[in-house]
Amino acid sequence: MVFSDVEKSHWAYEALYNLKERRILSGDEKGNINPDKNITRAEFIKLVIEAFKLKADISECESSLEIVER
Repeated sequence: MVFSDVEKSHWAYEALYNLKERRILSGDEKGNINPDKNITRAEFIKLVIEAFKLKADISECESSLEIVER
């Protein structure tokens, strides 16, 4: 198994396996990936950074992100 909570029959098994082999994706401390759970913005950005091997100097970045409480 790729992750302890992903069966070989899962529709995304091959993609998850590929991402794990390339060290782009890792599971939680229990070896789970929770494949049917929504990911956060931070998790998505981490995937993009890892996939494209990006390096960022955040000291030069300005944040214009507006936090909206619901």
